[in-house]
Amino acid sequence: MQPYKAISCELVDHIEHFATLKQQVNINYFNDVTKQTETIKTQIITWQNKGNGEYILLANGLWLRMDKINKINNVIFDRNCINQHSKQ
Repeated sequence: MQPYKAISCELVDHIEHFATLKQQVNINYFNDVTKQTETIKTQIITWQNKGNGEYILLANGLWLRMDKINKINNVIFDRNCINQHSKQ
């Protein structure tokens, strides 16, 4: 696994927002196992710091490293705290 990269403050804000509201979200992320970008529809249960980075726990039991997340509900997260809305 690659070293953890700092994430956007805005991404953390969105994660906290959706976890608090317990809403279903579409999360687009890079899967290190398949080496492909994947999208999953799920609920964010919680988030926490673990030894090698920050993670979210999803309703399906998956712990997803936050720096692998590309977008949540079509909001793209840049490493420089800039967000853009994708045109989909």
